[in-house]
Amino acid sequence: MSRKPVHSPKADSKPDMTLGLSRAAVQEKESDKHKLDLGLFLRMFSYTRPYTVQRNWLFILVIMRGIQIPTIGWGISMVINGPVASGNLKGTLIASLGFLLFCAFTQLTMHYRQLIALRLGESAIYDMRRDVFRHIIRQPMSFFHRYKLGRLLSRVTSDIEVIRAGIQNVLFVSMVQGAQMLGAAVFMAWYNWRLFLAILILSPLMYLVHHTFRNRIAEASRAVQASFSRVTSSLAESVKGIRVTQGYVREEVNAGIFTRLIEDHSRYNLNVSRNTSIYLPLLELNGQFFLGVTLALAGWGALSGGWDVDVGDLVAFFFLSNIFFSPIQALGNQFQQALASMAGAERVFRLLDSEPDWSDKPGAALAQPLRGEVQFDQVEFSYDGKTKVLNGIDFHVHPGMSVALVGHTGSGKTTIIQILSKFYLPTAGRVLLDGHDLGDLTSSSIHSQMGMVLQQNFLFAGTLLENI
Repeated sequence: MSRKPVHSPKADSKPDMTLGLSRAAVQEKESDKHKLDLGLFLRMFSYTRPYTVQRNWLFILVIMRGIQIPTIGWGISMVINGPVASGNLKGTLIASLGFLLFCAFTQLTMHYRQLIALRLGESAIYDMRRDVFRHIIRQPMSFFHRYKLGRLLSRVTSDIEVIRAGIQNVLFVSMVQGAQMLGAAVFMAWYNWRLFLAILILSPLMYLVHHTFRNRIAEASRAVQASFSRVTSSLAESVKGIRVTQGYVREEVNAGIFTRLIEDHSRYNLNVSRNTSIYLPLLELNGQFFLGVTLALAGWGALSGGWDVDVGDLVAFFFLSNIFFSPIQALGNQFQQALASMAGAERVFRLLDSEPDWSDKPGAALAQPLRGEVQFDQVEFSYDGKTKVLNGIDFHVHPGMSVALVGHTGSGKTTIIQILSKFYLPTAGRVLLDGHDLGDLTSSSIHSQMGMVLQQNFLFAGTLLENI
């Protein structure tokens, strides 16, 4: 057997954890370009398709909930202008009881809306995690050599969790709040179109506030999501490579790397909190400002005698004004959640869309029961396409023979076994198993008939291959 020992980039790269983390961080930052993307949202929401019945019931309950809240304001007006204004005690009690029953019905609607939304989100996320896991385990070994463990963990944990909130909250809560605003607007225009017109004139101020902070919060949310992924990656890589860390006395270096990542993550979170703490109170302040303007105009119209406004209609109008403005803050929260969901969905779907470096040939055959004849014919291999780990490996093992591969760390022992097991494909040359090229056989049929025993200690590393 002829072999030219060379250093494995896989072995040489283990101590250099700083560079690995930097590359991962750069990749994350370069790919965070999506904001609100309809196509991305539709793909994320497509995971609810198997649960159409639940989803349709949820839409019905959402519409009902959106209509119910403005109807409460209309009911208050009817009670005040009707039995209360006429002094009908019995009618007032009956109307009040009906009003209480309607309010109880709205609470029941809200309960089932939230319950179905939570179940729908959990079911969709279950399917998404299953797809991600299936995609990962079907990847060749080169995928795991290239893709950081921490990044994979963050996709299945933190990224999918923010997608869960996007599926079960963003659309449905926004629909409830939007229907609530629309219903309140219709009732307000019916009660007093002059006051409603004043609110519409002042509405551009609300849009200006929203537009100013929208891009700031969008950028900050994506930065937080990417930062958390890097923190997870650093933690996972440090725990996984603890022997290498201690062996190269890199405890302080790795602790410094992790500290800087935590500081960055804290800074990004503070940036989101800073913008949100300004954005949401401004929305609420604008709503209170609008109510103040409405009160002044209504008071002037009623006192001057220019407007014929009933007391019940005026009370209902102010109640509806509060219903009209209160969703604005909730919509601001949902907008922020939507941005985080878009960032998480982009990263998860980018993983799902990643193509394997190689796959079995279309006409690959199933391996017959193996006799154990192995032949390496001028095999070459490189992990990174630059440095050769194997160079001109050439040997022949007959059935029943036991072969020990012994050499220094990084000389290619484990790589030979991985190529023989078809975890990697050789860069050049051929590997024959019972006279058949590995490329002509399916990976699953080979893996089902092979086993490996790894024996390592401080002085040497060897791989024993016996009676394959």
